[in-house]
Amino acid sequence: MAPQRWLLLAALVAAGCSAAANASPAAQAVQSYLQARVDANTDMLSTLSCKDWEAEAVAEGESFSGLKAKLEQAACKETATADGFTIVSCTGKIATTYNGEVREWPLEARNFRVQAQAGEWLVCGYAAK
Repeated sequence: MAPQRWLLLAALVAAGCSAAANASPAAQAVQSYLQARVDANTDMLSTLSCKDWEAEAVAEGESFSGLKAKLEQAACKETATADGFTIVSCTGKIATTYNGEVREWPLEARNFRVQAQAGEWLVCGYAAK
């Protein structure tokens, strides 16, 4: 019976991993954007953004330079479509530390407008909540 338990456990672990890997391309784009933001990676933010949002994305990335920031328990999913955009909402938070002060920024505070352009999903700004 012990081998059957291990097999069941392995199947459950694999199912859990594949569920995380099955996030939609739009949701994955937002998660990549958020990671680039906490990394203050302005080049990646530019790459992951629509042309009209690029300057704002770079400014957001620059605002994280000099901070110790990390993305915690982030999970994103598609929630709607509006005006040609896919709306993505996220849970989790960004935690920043500056001069010993820790601040937390809940990801639920904003929804993201995402659009497929030339085969790539790009963040195009925020959607009204």
